[in-house]
Amino acid sequence: MAEINAGASLRLPPPPLPSAPANPSPGAAGSTPSTPSTPPAAAAPKEAFQRDAFVGKAPESKTAARAEKAAPARARSAAESVPANRNDHIQQHFDRLRTAREKDLGRPLTRREQSTIRDQATQVADRERTQAANKVRQEMLDRAKASKERIAGQTPEGLIRRAITENPNITNEQILAMARLRADQVASSPEAQRRTLREVPNARELPAHKFTVDMLHALTGIDRETLSRNGPDLGITGSATRVNPFTDRPLVFHVPPNDRERLSTSLHDLTDTMHGAGVGGVNRAVWGSEDTVISAALSTRGVPSRFLDQRTLTEGDETVRPRRR
Repeated sequence: MAEINAGASLRLPPPPLPSAPANPSPGAAGSTPSTPSTPPAAAAPKEAFQRDAFVGKAPESKTAARAEKAAPARARSAAESVPANRNDHIQQHFDRLRTAREKDLGRPLTRREQSTIRDQATQVADRERTQAANKVRQEMLDRAKASKERIAGQTPEGLIRRAITENPNITNEQILAMARLRADQVASSPEAQRRTLREVPNARELPAHKFTVDMLHALTGIDRETLSRNGPDLGITGSATRVNPFTDRPLVFHVPPNDRERLSTSLHDLTDTMHGAGVGGVNRAVWGSEDTVISAALSTRGVPSRFLDQRTLTEGDETVRPRRR
C-alpha cells in the first residue's frame, strides 16, 4: 500500500459475526464479552475477503478437488459444546428454568419472577461459556506446541499464548468464535492467490508463511495444508489485492527481508485474518487499532515487546525488538 512500505499485510473484513455484551476478563467466571466489530476499512486491504466470489466456487483443477477431499477431518472443539451465540445460550437456559418453575408453581411467572430467572440463566450460560473457552485456549496451545517453526527464537506457541490466549483484551467470545471458523472464511480471494503465486512462486515455502500457517492452524483447527493452499499470501508483506490497474501488479508486496518484519507480518496476518473473518477486536487487542490499515501501520514498529519471549532473543536478533519512536 502506498502509505505503508513495511510491516504486515492487510485483509478486508466481511460482515461481522453476531455480537454479545462485553466482559473485560477472558478467564474469570461468567466473562463472555462480545466480539466487537468494525466497518470495513476505507483503504483497500492486503487481501480482499470476497465471500461470494470464493464460497461455492468449483476447484480450479482436479488436483485441487482431490486435495479438498483428502483434507484430514477436523477434530471436534470444545467451542461446539455451547451455542455459537451467547444470547441463544441464555435463552435456552431461561426457557428451561421458566418451564420448570411454572410447573412447580402451577401458574405463569410474573414479570419480576421472569427477571430473576433471566439472571440465573445468564449466570449459568456464562459459566458454561467460560469453561468452554478455557478448554479451547488449551486446544489452541496444544496445536501450537506441535509446530517446529522458529523465527528469531520465537515460536508459534509463544506468540499465540502471549498475544491471544493470555491476552486480557481477548475475550471468551472471541476465543469461541475463532475456534468455529471455517476454511472458506479465512481463505484469500482467488485473485489474491493468483497474484501471489505469480509474484512469489515459492510463497508457500517461506519461513514467515509457514509460521503464520501454524499459528492460524492453532487458532482454528483447520489443517495446515488447506490453510497454505487457500492463503499463499500469508506471511508476505503488503497487499495482493491493491494493484496498479494498468499492470495488475500489487503496489506493495514483498517477502519480509528480516526476522523483525517476518514476525510482525506473521502476527498481523493472523490478527487481520480474524478481522476479515468477522471476529472483531483481535487487531485492537494486539496492535491497538481494529482498522486494517492503521493496525498494519502500527505493526511496522515490530511485534510489541510484551508478546516476545525475551529469553530467546539473542544479540543477532536485535532487529526483532520493537522500534522506539
